[in-house]
Amino acid sequence: MPEGQDLENWLAAQHRNSEKENVTQGTPFLAVLRNEHGLAVPLEQVRLIARLESFSPLPGAPPLLPGATSLQGRIVALIDLGPLLEEDLLQPHIGMYVTVVSDGDVEAGLLVTRALDMHLVPEEYIQKEDITPYIVGRYAWPLSEPQKAFDIIHVANILEAARHVFR
Repeated sequence: MPEGQDLENWLAAQHRNSEKENVTQGTPFLAVLRNEHGLAVPLEQVRLIARLESFSPLPGAPPLLPGATSLQGRIVALIDLGPLLEEDLLQPHIGMYVTVVSDGDVEAGLLVTRALDMHLVPEEYIQKEDITPYIVGRYAWPLSEPQKAFDIIHVANILEAARHVFR
């Protein structure tokens, strides 16, 4: 997402890009990259996409929760999906992206390396399967290129895993 562009305008522009794929109905996802891993976040659970401008480490916290940041006047815990996806840890740094997600009254920021696009995916293109407790399906994008897959994350399970480490 370009600097200084608000989420609503950016998503509207991305929706127009989805229409170029000749898709007019489907499930909307925010497509992000975590290193080279394409992830899809259900759009109704995305609250904010921002660049990390400050970072406060949480001493003694597990790698899943490397720190917190202030976004739009509130403190947001940051989640590194690496431990949940069995991938390398990200090193939080100024300029990387944070995708703030919520499920009910629980909210946190997912550390990602890049916010790509909004994808409007027809139901028949979504492979729904529990790949892990944190990945619940996948789809190809562009639709005509099945080798380019995006894994759909299960936001509620990710947030629950983060809450669990503090119990």
